Formats: sequence, structure tokens, C-alpha cells
Amino acid sequence: MSDITLDMMEYSSNALAQAAYVTDDTTEFIDQQQTAYDATNTPLGTTSGGVRYNPICQSFKLSTTLTVTKVDAYFGAGNNSPTGQVTLKIYTDNSGEPGSIVDVNATKAITISTNAWNTFTFPASFVLTGGTTYWLRFSCDTQASNTYFSMGYIYISTPYPDGKYDRYEDDVWNGTITGIDLSFKIYAKGYLQCFSESTIKTQGSYSLKGVATITNSLNKTLTRTIGSPIDLTGVTQIKFDEYASRTGANIKVGIRNLISNADIDDEDMADITDWTDGDSGTGDSSQVTFDGKSCMKLYTGITNGGQAYRYQDIGSFGTRTVFSYNMYIDTIGTLADVNRLIIEHSDGTTRLYVVWASDGLFINDGASNIEVGTNLVVQDVWQEWTFDVNWTAKTVDVYLDGILKASAVDCSCASTDPNGLIQIYLKSTTVANLISYIDWFKAGSDFKLIEKTHSISNANTWETVTWDISGVADVNKDAIDKIIVTIVNADT
Repeated sequence: MSDITLDMMEYSSNALAQAAYVTDDTTEFIDQQQTAYDATNTPLGTTSGGVRYNPICQSFKLSTTLTVTKVDAYFGAGNNSPTGQVTLKIYTDNSGEPGSIVDVNATKAITISTNAWNTFTFPASFVLTGGTTYWLRFSCDTQASNTYFSMGYIYISTPYPDGKYDRYEDDVWNGTITGIDLSFKIYAKGYLQCFSESTIKTQGSYSLKGVATITNSLNKTLTRTIGSPIDLTGVTQIKFDEYASRTGANIKVGIRNLISNADIDDEDMADITDWTDGDSGTGDSSQVTFDGKSCMKLYTGITNGGQAYRYQDIGSFGTRTVFSYNMYIDTIGTLADVNRLIIEHSDGTTRLYVVWASDGLFINDGASNIEVGTNLVVQDVWQEWTFDVNWTAKTVDVYLDGILKASAVDCSCASTDPNGLIQIYLKSTTVANLISYIDWFKAGSDFKLIEKTHSISNANTWETVTWDISGVADVNKDAIDKIIVTIVNADT
């Protein structure tokens, strides 16, 4: 296999795109506002002359396509204690007047606090397109004569530049009022966000559009989790079709493999002299070549009670450690018979205590051995195991051959061993001649991430970026589970 093209950018709506490529930026900020207000305010309800001003509206435009979360509006004292709540809805524009609601979530009713800013937080966020006219539409229950809420507004010669005030007077839009704007603040979240794009594309029906706000989006990420990890064994290239509004090296794309990044330890077992030999009885641990691989062989010997044992202190662990092993179990016994392979990992207070037996994989929670999945251990085949440990929570996620088998498994077995100590032992109690092989071992602070920063030569045109991954070992690209897009240049 020479190359592969991944098309994982097809989403028919903004909501689907954002659910797939999740931003790590949850910053909430004000995009549009007009915060001045005078002492008179504008009524929302029924005036002294019996004229109904309901609803009261203000149009606006966002600076760019954004995910809207809430709106603030100022309310004055009101008159004669109006009843009920005030409802805010965001509407489309229809020839200069409010049209229809933009999203099912673009509505919120609250009880008003007088002479104060009031916050309308929507039940769920939604996307509005930048540079497009929308309307804030405030309404209330029908009120008696001379009874109304009062909304903050300002009458100035240079009003809010991207919208206007309007009101519904006795079921007719006024439409002629100028120089007036309501007092409002519109909040959005995420300086980096993605959207579905149906116009700018090279194939299919959609492309994935990312919007990154200058400076604030620097080092923010969009992450796509792949349900069934992709095996790129033998693949030498990945191609991306990219279109950007600016040139230069602005976007970094990473693919994550479900294996330790090995920034703590990386051993292929061609030499195991750094593992202290602690064999007992007829047990024997040695370096051998098996199935074409350089391995640590663990053998309990020809009599019962033998133990093949190696250990090493590989340095202190942080709050998280990812351990990966490629192993082949030739002969093993059951958990109950205590004829099993055990690997212990200690951070000084907690021990990740993992047991391989013919009847399953088990994690010790300090009280007992708890099976992970059902009969995961298979003899006479190579199996790749990865354990993602959260030392603070004392839990572990377990992966087999790049597939998540269990998450947040209790691993709160206490330890007084040194932080960084790994102990591997194959233990025989009632059965002799137990054999296991370990091909390689990796320990790191995270999963393996392969990254490339893409440089765009021409703005506003499609370019194919070819990513050479021929130098990446197959073991580091055989279970790709995430695509991570990072903004690496957002200075201008």
C-alpha cells in the first residue's frame, strides 16, 4: 500500500460538524454590544394610551460565524408591575423586519429584575452566520393599559452600526424609527470552531470549515475521535486538501495512535540487561528471538513453584501514564490456580496491578482481581495491550489491539514501592512450564501523536498537502483513533 486519502470531513450541518470535531476552546466572549442607555427606556407592554408595544426588537450582525450562548439586555423600572415573564427569541431577517426563529434553542423566558442587566441563557448553543442580519425579539404577555416592562435604549446620532430598533405597535411593525438602539450584549463561545461547508469543496457534498479568531485561537484544537481505529500499517502517505484565507504555516494536523508515546521508556527487548533479574526456583527470564522478534522470555521451569521475574525503576510518573506491551502467551494457567503473568506499575502510592490468566485479564482494585471484558486473553497469538492510567483518580482505561475494552477501571491497589518501579513476573504454583514473551514495552505521558504543520502557498484556493509517514514505524500508526487540528499561527 503506497498512500491513503482520508475523507472524514463530510457533515450536513454545523451541529454534526461540531459534534465530530470538538473544540477545546470553551471561552465565552461578547461579540456584539450596545451598552449605553438613557433614563426614559422604551416600553414593552401597553402604554398609557392603550397602544401595545409588543414585541420590541433589535437587529444585529455577528463579526464572523459563531456559536451563540446567551444575551444580556438592560431593563428599567417598568410601570404598574407587569405580569409574567419576558421571552427573547432570535429571528431571521425578512425584508428589514423579524422573520422566523433561527433555531429551536434560540428562545428563553426569564423573570425580569428591574433597573439591571438581565441574562437570557439559551437551553443549548447554536450557530449564527457572520455578517448576516438577525433580530433580538423581546415579547411579554398582554398587559393592562399603562402597564409595561421598560427596556434600556439609547437615542443617539451615531447608533449601533450593524442594526436598528423596531417595535410592533398594535400588530403593525413601525419600521420608521431611526437613531434608537436597545441596550444589549450578545455572547458567543469558542475562538476556534468548525462548521459544515457546502459551497467550497473539492468532492462530495460538504467540506469541513474552521473559523479561527486572530490571536485568541492560537494553540487551540479541533479533535475528531474515530470510532473504529484506522490501521495505517504499510501506508507511506496521507493527503489533505486544504483551503485557507491566509498563507503560511498556520495549521498543524496530528493523528493519534493508541500506543504510548514512550517519552518515559521505549524498549524493544533486544537487550534486557537494564531489567534486574529476580528469578526464583526453576524460573528463568532471558533475552531470546521468538517468532522473528527480539523478546524477553519468561519461563517458570520444569517444576512447580518457579517464578521468572524482572524489574526496573524507569523514573517517576506524573499524574498520568500510558503503558503499552506487545506480548505472546504460550502457556498460562487460571487466575484461581495462581499460574499467571503479573505486571505491577507503581507511582509510589498506587499500584496498577495487572494479571493475565487463561480465563481473562484482571485489574486489582486493592481488594480483589476484577476481570476486564470477557476472556480477553488469547494464548498463542500476539496481543498489544495499552493501559492509560490516571494516578490521581486511581483508574485505568484498557485497550487491546487498539480497541477500548474498558474505561475508568478501579486500580486503587495501594503501593509502597518506588515511583516508577515496573515488576514483571510469570508465576507457577500448581502447573510447570509456563511461558510468555514480551516483544516491546513503552511508557509515556500520553498516547503517540504524529504531527505535521501544513504550509499554504496561495490563499483562497485548494491545495493538496502530502504528508510523508514512511518513516513512522507501523507499530506507531496501526490504531489511529483521533485527528487533531491545531492553530499554530494566529498572530495577525
